[in-house]
Amino acid sequence: MLCARCFHATDHNGHNVSFFIAQQSGGCCDCGDDEAWRKDIQCPHHPPAGPDDPQDTTPRLILNPLPDELPPGPNYAFRVDAPTDLKDSMRRTIGFALDFMLDTLDYSPDEPMVPLNEADLRLQPSADPMMKDQYCIVLWNDDKHSYDEVTNLVMEMTGRTHEEAVALVRRIDEQGREIIDMNSNVPRLLETAQAITQIDLGVSIRRAYDTFCEQIVGVIIEWLLDLTRSRLGSDTNVIREALAAELLIPRKRDSFTKHLTPPCALNLDSDIPNSTRIDTLLLYHTRLWKRPRLSLKEVYASVISVSRAHKLVIAGHFAKIYHRVIDAYLLVDREAETSIKYFALQLFTVPSVSGHIARNHRLVQRLLSIITNFFTNHIVEKRIVYPSSSGLISSPGVNPTGYSNASSPTLPALPAASSAGTIDVESFPFKSKRFMPVFSDLRYLAHTNQVQDLIAHSPLYLIAFASTCRLFMCLNPNKRAVDSHVEYETDAWISVFNVTLSLSRVIKVFGEAFARATTVEIVDAIGTVVHQILMICTLVEDKLDRTKFSPPTFHHVQFGEKQYTTLDFDISEGWVSFHHSLHWLLAELLKHIDLLTDEGLKRIGFEDGLRDVFKQRASEQALLTVIDFPLRGQYIYSPPRGI
Repeated sequence: MLCARCFHATDHNGHNVSFFIAQQSGGCCDCGDDEAWRKDIQCPHHPPAGPDDPQDTTPRLILNPLPDELPPGPNYAFRVDAPTDLKDSMRRTIGFALDFMLDTLDYSPDEPMVPLNEADLRLQPSADPMMKDQYCIVLWNDDKHSYDEVTNLVMEMTGRTHEEAVALVRRIDEQGREIIDMNSNVPRLLETAQAITQIDLGVSIRRAYDTFCEQIVGVIIEWLLDLTRSRLGSDTNVIREALAAELLIPRKRDSFTKHLTPPCALNLDSDIPNSTRIDTLLLYHTRLWKRPRLSLKEVYASVISVSRAHKLVIAGHFAKIYHRVIDAYLLVDREAETSIKYFALQLFTVPSVSGHIARNHRLVQRLLSIITNFFTNHIVEKRIVYPSSSGLISSPGVNPTGYSNASSPTLPALPAASSAGTIDVESFPFKSKRFMPVFSDLRYLAHTNQVQDLIAHSPLYLIAFASTCRLFMCLNPNKRAVDSHVEYETDAWISVFNVTLSLSRVIKVFGEAFARATTVEIVDAIGTVVHQILMICTLVEDKLDRTKFSPPTFHHVQFGEKQYTTLDFDISEGWVSFHHSLHWLLAELLKHIDLLTDEGLKRIGFEDGLRDVFKQRASEQALLTVIDFPLRGQYIYSPPRGI
């Protein structure tokens, strides 16, 4: 990814270029990052480092989790020798500001809501020590309603003039929310807010004290953003290093403050022991509104640019709470386009980062677990839940939790086949439009060199991925209407195609990874996938609907002078699905013909080449079963002429 300045300064003849105007902040130009480019693009603004120039010596291959205590950016050429007292003072000030933000957001709701009555309003958690009956109505931004609709509503509900209402709506669009009324007349406030909710516009009523504290949080975030753009003399890193250091330590709370923690405050102890400020801030992102969200993402982007070590450590913290971030994104967030989930794009596409979080935080397996449990509708109280019988799958040489000490967090694991559940294509997950970026995150991870090496050389990655693909086999089967007229059909087929299309893009990347495999490894991978296909298609595993599918049976067919054994299936009577994710994965593996040559296969014991690979793993009838299922869909698409 390049900014316009670096793009225009470099030569891109013969390149495939996509232009994208960012609608929000939080990313940074990859020019100057040698991990981002196969070849030096010779940008005059970011010339390559010479052998005698300062360089970041942090290793790219990280085999163990990294500590949170980070040294200053290595070999920084513009370092200023700042007094220790000054650095300590900067850190104390930043830490106090961060703790104020967290203490305030402890009392904020995850999503805008209006109490049902006065009693519920007064019982809302509040940090106001005097509990004054002064309340604010806050109107939140969304993409569902037009300017004119909201303007007219504000005029009607608050008595503002057209000019005042237009200015207020513009501030809501730019900032993300705005106070539209404040007084102590609770019945009037409730009536106004409940009238606004009738058109599904985000609105909340809270005590004025808490609302004003939240507004101060917005100011503090802008101040933090200003700090990341500041310097001490020639040193642009020292302030960002102080900010990173404070983000990466636990929040400081005295016994009195801790005792007053409201029930709506996040408790990460069960998921992440010894959580740091950045862990909580990342999860409180959904409690903020548009402008502070975007500014805070810029702050994070600035911190990870200090050094490779900073990027790796921040990525590790993001990976630890990724499943909670996804909960908020998929099930809670009204403003998904500004979600912190999209910060993943800045991290997951970096080879050293993706390798680190895949190897030490098991993020590939956890993403597969998220996809599995989301689409099997394991959702309780707006959180994806993971069955207790889930099995842990980890990389060789890494303990199941991915951490080297006893304080490792409880992370969602990949469900065992028996506990993965079933899929209902009419359920909420298939109707949601937000699942696509989750598949994209998995694709970003699997596309980088280090993760492709893990996929190719560690069988557990393919086993885990095939287990997820198994869920989407033979979805939404159809039966040919031979003697009846179809007047309508449900929209489920559109939802299913959207899901399996997203999955197919990941399948392609997983298949590409085996270009790095040995002949033995790809033969084993083919055997694994064929076995998984047979477990589904022969109904050994109870995944397919037995009212529509039955175990395969065979009959003899005379063709010319020869008799052949084939599956006994009538295309005009049976149920046919177009979705065969495991077959797609098998096809991607078979593309690596350079690894499946007759000579190479003979060296590892397959005298009859690729034919022998399949014969040693499945009978002729089993192979016919593997081939027949996707062929049925092709027949539906293109029936022979004359039929």
